[in-house]
Amino acid sequence: PNGCHSLAKDSDCLCLNQNNDSKRVYDASGRLMIESGPIYECNFKCPCPKTCPNRVVQRGRTVKLKIVYFNDTKGWGVLAGQDI
Repeated sequence: PNGCHSLAKDSDCLCLNQNNDSKRVYDASGRLMIESGPIYECNFKCPCPKTCPNRVVQRGRTVKLKIVYFNDTKGWGVLAGQDI
């Protein structure tokens, strides 16, 4: 096997096996499926392709976000610049 769960069995992916219970952490749309814990994405050390579904953060933002300062009480926050 080539080590990537996008082309092989999940149990063959070295990066995925580092996640909690060796489970996928993203669904097919790239949304998180876990509540907490560290997330290990496939990376340059992994033989998987850049299209691997375990490479979500590396692809950057897919929606517009705005970082805004509300006031001294609330502080900084993030707003979506489009419907999510």
